[in-house]
Amino acid sequence: MRSQQTARESARLNALRSITDRSSSRLIGNIQPRRSSRFPFGLTLILVLILPSPVRAETVTASALFQAYEHNEVVAEDSYNGRHIGIDGRVAGLKQAIMGAPIVLLDAGAPNQWISCHFPQKAQAEIAKLQVGDQVSFNCRIKYRMGNTIHASACSLE
Repeated sequence: MRSQQTARESARLNALRSITDRSSSRLIGNIQPRRSSRFPFGLTLILVLILPSPVRAETVTASALFQAYEHNEVVAEDSYNGRHIGIDGRVAGLKQAIMGAPIVLLDAGAPNQWISCHFPQKAQAEIAKLQVGDQVSFNCRIKYRMGNTIHASACSLE
């Protein structure tokens, strides 16, 4: 008796599962995620990975950048902080961060005024070729100003 009830319930469930929704041709008992008309996730991820590094919108000299912060720090922060820009200048010093990543100090036009350009560890070999006094062009993201130093990160040589 019990096996007959189980068999009937099974048959009824199977019948319900086989009924299809005419508008979408999907099973009613089967809940499926709706597919988006956009690119599949994998393709979107690939597109993100093959995009080139950020293109700088403008180029400024190290001294002009520092003067912008000196003239009006609020406007300079709105204009530069978080943006990738090109910085042209003269190497004033070469350092290493605590974890060994290279830092290049650019002369900002006055004594004890620098643009501190932080590079990734993988740029160590390229930075080692630089010497104090060299004219350079970097592409960096401006972070903040602290005292007489403007800090820039994610830098790359041009």
